[in-house]
Amino acid sequence: MRLRLVFVFVFALFLLHQTEAQESLYLKGMASFQQRDFPQAVQSFTGVLKTSPENIDALQKRGEAFFCMGNYDEALSDFRSANSKKNNYSSFWISKCFAEKGEAQNALEALADHLNSPYKLTKKEILLDPSFRKIENTRAWRSFWKKDWYKPYENEKAEAEFLIRQEKPNEAIEKLNILLNQKDDDASLYFLRSKAYAQLGMYNKSLADLNLAVSKAPSENTYREERIALYLKMKRDEDALNDYAEMIKTSPEEFELYLKRAGLLLNMHDYRYAMRDVNTYLGYFKEDEKALYLGGKISYESGDYYNAVKYFNQVLKKDQTKDIYFIARGDTYTKLHTWEYAANDYSMALDLNPDNPEVYISRGIVRLKEKKNKKACYDFDKAFKMGEKKALDYLQKYCGF
Repeated sequence: MRLRLVFVFVFALFLLHQTEAQESLYLKGMASFQQRDFPQAVQSFTGVLKTSPENIDALQKRGEAFFCMGNYDEALSDFRSANSKKNNYSSFWISKCFAEKGEAQNALEALADHLNSPYKLTKKEILLDPSFRKIENTRAWRSFWKKDWYKPYENEKAEAEFLIRQEKPNEAIEKLNILLNQKDDDASLYFLRSKAYAQLGMYNKSLADLNLAVSKAPSENTYREERIALYLKMKRDEDALNDYAEMIKTSPEEFELYLKRAGLLLNMHDYRYAMRDVNTYLGYFKEDEKALYLGGKISYESGDYYNAVKYFNQVLKKDQTKDIYFIARGDTYTKLHTWEYAANDYSMALDLNPDNPEVYISRGIVRLKEKKNKKACYDFDKAFKMGEKKALDYLQKYCGF
């Protein structure tokens, strides 16, 4: 009996290890895909499928990688396999493949399957998809769209969405109320009405609708992202943080969520966990500019100035066209009392953007530390003439103004 329990425990650990390895390989594939390294993405998704041939997500994404490489036949093979596992799951992509190959009839047959599926996109999304350019001037394409593929309910919902984009929230709410009387289990209706309420500044009503949308479709990240934006407006940072946690748990392949949460954690002065999220992101995107910059900001705010300089150095190796990068490193050098380096960075920032009076003040302060009072007074005078009132104190104290 004891031997059997040991075997069960060891087997369970093996399965857990295998699952974690598969998840890691899948995430590696998603990172490669987002970086447009499609051959590497194919390799990673193939690795997942070797041990988990039923993994429909890996199959779909490998098909998309093949599609992006122009390997439409291999993409079709993967999309058809995905369809065999979940009816019409990949029909839209099958249609895109045939359209790219110039096979209009096959493309339209697959598109019809898609439009009769629960995954169907809006007409606007389909018409704007560049894959259909090769066939959009054909007689078959024009004939296809003579049929109304959308039910009156779907057309009304699309019209409500259009009204919101046109910033006509009252008209949108009126239409959405009617639709909700017809179908009160459609999460997207509550989501749309929440956006209309938000346009009117009615945040409590907007939040109530977003709560309903999330409760009816908890895996729909669009709803949670909208709710996070509202939470932040309402100064409810902890609630926003909880939504980020749920989104990352269910969609770890949406890597941008780590940076967004890190930004929120930085604002909440939780530097340790903010940096953990940045490092997680950098584990997949090692030289990402915005992640390195955020890492520098977190290090700076936490008082770790030496690490902040390291991050800003990496950022500036990649891009020297943004004044904010030089300002950030200049501020860090100032904290380290490395006056000459700080002054050089502020000068670079002013070369890129000479209309920032705060940088003139920062350089002026550093120049005082360098005993370059005449140059410092020049900076304070520039800032004062640009409307920066606090420059007056420096002018009076150091420049005989």
